[in-house]
Amino acid sequence: VNMRRDKGTGKPKGFAFICYEDQRSTVLAVDNFNGAKLLGRTVRCDHCRDFREEQAKDPDAIPDHVARKLSEKELEQRKREIVERNAELKAHAAEKEQRFAEARGTATTAGEREEAAVRASLLGDKERAANAKRRTHIEEVLSRRKAGAQAELALEARKKAEWEERKRQRDADEAAGRRDRDADKRSGREHFAPPPPPPPRRGGGADAVEGGGGGSAAAFDRMMSGGGGERKKKRKKERGAGLFKQAPQAEAPAEPAGGGAAPAERKRMGEESMSVDETNAMREQLGLKPLRS
Repeated sequence: VNMRRDKGTGKPKGFAFICYEDQRSTVLAVDNFNGAKLLGRTVRCDHCRDFREEQAKDPDAIPDHVARKLSEKELEQRKREIVERNAELKAHAAEKEQRFAEARGTATTAGEREEAAVRASLLGDKERAANAKRRTHIEEVLSRRKAGAQAELALEARKKAEWEERKRQRDADEAAGRRDRDADKRSGREHFAPPPPPPPRRGGGADAVEGGGGGSAAAFDRMMSGGGGERKKKRKKERGAGLFKQAPQAEAPAEPAGGGAAPAERKRMGEESMSVDETNAMREQLGLKPLRS
């Protein structure tokens, strides 16, 4: 129940606000009390939409237009009144909460409240210990990562220093070489580096020496004809000119008994070629059958 009173006299203003736990109780109160007679007066009861319970105020937040009209003594008195009223509102809210809890059956005794406070204290201690352990673990992980990062930076710095040292040495060598060449040019001696040796040719050295600049042509000839075609032709020509010329000449065939003319000897196609008769004579010496005429 929130009964409104006059601020000056403290007397009730003749109306009050009543809050029920259940909305259905509010409906029943309006139906039963609206229009009822009480001490010769008619009671009016209706639902309230914009009711706002009085809230605690800040004693230091008095509006300026009010503080300007008050003296220092009156201002201090007003602040004390606000502080007292805040205490009353707090006590009223706690009492109302206790009544609602009793009506719901959820009220707690002093022992239960003390037990709840101890439980909350234990939970707070556990949470603080867990937070401290978590912070310690995070700090250890961060320190390990920081050490690893510093080691990587040191390694990169060492590699960079080594690379710069090699570059400096290489630049110094190149500068010394340029100075030597310039000195040779000034003295009239041109410095020439020896040409690198030619790479070894695959497939034997004889063809490379004989072929000279035509090594690719010789290699192509060997690939297409199965070997050195020029040398094969040369050896074949030597055999035809030497061996075949030294072969024994066959005797001339006797004239036929009938007095007919002797068959003429077949002409050679060339200087190195052999006739059929010479071939048959050679085959006869070797014990082979003669060729058919």
